[in-house]
Amino acid sequence: MINLLTQDSAEHRGTHPGKATLEYVNHALRALRPLVHPERAVSRALPRLATGVGGREWDTVHPLIDRHLGDLHTPIDVYTVYRKGYQAEEPVALAE
Repeated sequence: MINLLTQDSAEHRGTHPGKATLEYVNHALRALRPLVHPERAVSRALPRLATGVGGREWDTVHPLIDRHLGDLHTPIDVYTVYRKGYQAEEPVALAE
């Protein structure tokens, strides 16, 4: 499991972090790229990165994931629907 930090840090202890920025999303995906290789992990999956508390639109973030990871020729499941209290069902393969 790898955490990708896409948001500004919280201004004060006990407060929520800031909104995600595309700069941070790009940085996180660039840092993730060398770690996504068949010999390094059994499975790979991403949530709708930066779209929850981060406040970004999926239509803006999804192309960045494709740009940074889409040509790796290793399957990455992208979970596009979140339902609180329910197990995710529908991974969408990014690359095969």
